[in-house]
Amino acid sequence: MSLRGWTESLPGVLLWALLALTAAVYWPGLAGPLVLDDFENLKPLVDMHSGAISWQEVVFGSSVGVGGRPVAMLSFVLNWQTSAGEIWSLKHTNLAIHLMCGALLFWLSGRLLAEPLSAVPTHRWWLALLVASLWLLAPMQVSTVLYVVQRMAQLATLFVLAGLLCYVTGRQQLTKRRRLGIALMCLCFVLFWPLATLSKQNGALLPLLALVIELSFFSRPEPAADRRLITGSLALLVVVPAVAAGFVLSMGSAGLGAAYQAQDFSAYERLITEARILFDYSFNLLLMPGGSPLGLFHDDFVVSRGLLDPPTTALAIVAWIALLAVAWNVRGGSWSAILFGPVYFLAAHLLESTILPLELYFEHRNYLPSTGLFLGLGVVVGRLIQRTRLRKSFIALVAVVPLVHGTMTAARVLNWQSKETLLLTSARTHPDSARVHTGLAGLYLGRKDLGKAFEHLDRAEEIYGARQSYAIALHRLSAYCSSGRRVAERHYGALETHTGITDTVYTTNALLSLVDKAERGECRDMDLVRIANVIDEDVGTSSGAGKHGRNWALRMYAARLLALLGRKRAALEHALVAMALRPTWIEPALLAIEYQFALYDREGAGRTLAEIKKRNLGRVGLYAQLIDAYERRLEKSE
Repeated sequence: MSLRGWTESLPGVLLWALLALTAAVYWPGLAGPLVLDDFENLKPLVDMHSGAISWQEVVFGSSVGVGGRPVAMLSFVLNWQTSAGEIWSLKHTNLAIHLMCGALLFWLSGRLLAEPLSAVPTHRWWLALLVASLWLLAPMQVSTVLYVVQRMAQLATLFVLAGLLCYVTGRQQLTKRRRLGIALMCLCFVLFWPLATLSKQNGALLPLLALVIELSFFSRPEPAADRRLITGSLALLVVVPAVAAGFVLSMGSAGLGAAYQAQDFSAYERLITEARILFDYSFNLLLMPGGSPLGLFHDDFVVSRGLLDPPTTALAIVAWIALLAVAWNVRGGSWSAILFGPVYFLAAHLLESTILPLELYFEHRNYLPSTGLFLGLGVVVGRLIQRTRLRKSFIALVAVVPLVHGTMTAARVLNWQSKETLLLTSARTHPDSARVHTGLAGLYLGRKDLGKAFEHLDRAEEIYGARQSYAIALHRLSAYCSSGRRVAERHYGALETHTGITDTVYTTNALLSLVDKAERGECRDMDLVRIANVIDEDVGTSSGAGKHGRNWALRMYAARLLALLGRKRAALEHALVAMALRPTWIEPALLAIEYQFALYDREGAGRTLAEIKKRNLGRVGLYAQLIDAYERRLEKSE
């Protein structure tokens, strides 16, 4: 191989070294714990392992968003079956996906930077290596790679990048080998678009991102047939899903409004706050790591209550609108590739950073958008290198930046080695995060240090205000179980004087914790009857019913608590309501039939048994055995 050939192939060789370096940086964090909603989303795998449900129900029974996330759940099932459910293995797979995404980004960047509009074709593979290194070693990516259930975001990104690579390759082949070009472009939308969408719903944005690439890097094709093909297909694939999404949102506007009841902000406030958050993501976290405190917990971010509250809200909105206006005016010109990064970034945030009733701020939402942001940065760097007189110094600086990223990422990975280090670090960087304080309360409760735990619960309640005070009251009461200490009267009073239960994840988890401990006999020194009276009334009058609400879970846990105290009739009422609210789950029906047998309600047990048989259809072996046992019991009672 000639010296020139070796020089041209060197970036590809160095890519392998970059992937190895990234793996080494992340390796210590693979031993870290599960966090936040890892437990809730991975519980079906535990149920599958015990035989309670089938793998098909794990894959297709997901209720996360429209259509679920079967591709991501299938990956978890395969991972679980081949590793006996080791957390290390789950995180190891996440790391492998991260490396594959980095390799695809390198390839995609090299192809896009070859286009004349990028104006940097000479150094394109070196720039592609820079883009991949910045993205792979960006400190922000830690809270995606080591957060197990964010594999959903990773897989969506993997398939989006694969789809965009097919689109770009096909687009470049269109004038040379038209059939191959059309086939590759079709592969993008026929194969990778569904795979991305069924991994996580923001994968549905693939056609929009292809449109952004088309307008930023490609000139209009000369043959009229090719122009019609590209314009027509992209317009169809972007407009039709957008109209369908708008229709779905308008039809579900009542449910959307109900979902915001559990939040501390309205849909309007969320929308205008996200304008500031997007700047925080892009500048402070991605381009200047360390400018804003990184971490898993960002519930301390100040909500925008109006365009001038704070004043930066209006500035952020005007800036984003101006950027989009300029990008539209320069499309197809020499500036279009420079503005590609922020436009792609906005487009990729369209679902998670607008009006959907999600929490305001999570770093993992940048996993896909950051690919375009760094690619756009690669264009800017390439042009500066070509035009600056201090080219060698500039190249040296560019080479150092990924190493700085890697050093910061390595330090952050160490914080993810245990729940304790993660929480204690977050307490320093986000002292006003209520979620950090509830997490620390749980940490100190595990050490039987009630005083320290209650300090953090008090601080959390101060931050949350009335929104989570019900959950905190339950959390405090459950803390007394197995403590050997008598419950202070004020803690009973805090629950009894509350205006009503709040249907949030925190409330659900706090009630579940209390019920689990009570069933294990750990709450003998507690007045469970007094607590059950309040729960019975409050859960019975709470709102939040519906397919994605948590009211069904509150009903189930209330039923278990009441049944433990011998109040089977009240328990049955809650179980039947939970059964109606969550028709795809059999657990509420199993509770209901147990209570009906205990109450000698043979007729009701027969109806519930028929319903269970209809729902199960012999799919789950354990349930089929339970159904047979219930049928025999019913026959005996007759």
